[in-house]
Amino acid sequence: MSIFKNIDVEQLIEFIFLRYKEDGGFAAFPSLPSTIEDTFYAVDMVEKLHRLAPNIDLLPRIRPDIMADFIKIHSGGKAPLTVRLRYYLDEISRICGLAPYSTSGADFRHEKIISFAGIYYLTAKSSIKYVDTAGGTGLPPIDLEHCTCKDVYYNVLLHQKPDLSQRKMLVAWLKKCQNYDGGFGFYPGTTSFIENCDYCLTALSVLADTPFDMTGAARFILACQCAAGGFSRNIRAVPFLESTWHATNIFSSLNW
Repeated sequence: MSIFKNIDVEQLIEFIFLRYKEDGGFAAFPSLPSTIEDTFYAVDMVEKLHRLAPNIDLLPRIRPDIMADFIKIHSGGKAPLTVRLRYYLDEISRICGLAPYSTSGADFRHEKIISFAGIYYLTAKSSIKYVDTAGGTGLPPIDLEHCTCKDVYYNVLLHQKPDLSQRKMLVAWLKKCQNYDGGFGFYPGTTSFIENCDYCLTALSVLADTPFDMTGAARFILACQCAAGGFSRNIRAVPFLESTWHATNIFSSLNW
C-alpha cells in the first residue's frame, strides 16, 4: 500500500517552512516563537520526506550556521533540559550535519525517568544505562490495564523482539485500539487521533503485524491533511507541526 503519493506534498512543504523563524528554529504557528520540539518535528520531517521521495531535498533551505546558534542558545539555559529535549537537539544536530549534541557527562538526577518514553530518550542516543530506583537495569513490566498506546510503542522500541507470548498480547491489544473510523485511540474504546495511529501502526510494524483495517487507517490519516498542507490530530482539528510529524512518521516507518 502506498498513500504518500495521495497527499499534497507541495502544500505540506509550504506548511512546514511557513513556520521557519529567523533564529533558525521552527514554531508551532507562524506568529509564535520557535521551540526545540517544533524544530525537531520540522527538521526530522525534512529528512523523512527525502527518504520517501529522494527528489525532495529540503535540507539546503535550513542554514546550519543559524541552526547551530539556535541549539547553543536553547541548550545554555540555567534550568537543565529534559532527556526528551536533549534527544531532540541531538537529532537536529545530526540531520543538519552539526557537531553532535552529546549527553555524555550530563546530570539527569533532577529528572525522574518513570515512563518508557523517558527510558527510550535516555538510552537511544547515548551510552547512558537506565537504572531503576532499586539499582536494577531491567525494564519495568508493562501493565496494559493502565497504559496508553504511547507506552506500548516505546516499550516495543525498547524490547524490539519480545518473547512470543508477550508479542501476541501486545499485538492483540494494539489491534483493539482501532476504531470504526479507521483511526486509533489512546487505548481500546477511546477517540481516534493521528498520534495514536502513529504509535499503534508503527508498533505493529515493528512487531511484524498489521491492523484489522489497514485501508480504514489509511483513509483516516489522509482525511487529516488540511487545505494548509499540514495534518491535524483528527478531521475536526487544527494542523500543527507535531500532528504533521506523526503523519510523516507513519509514512516513513511503514514505507507508505
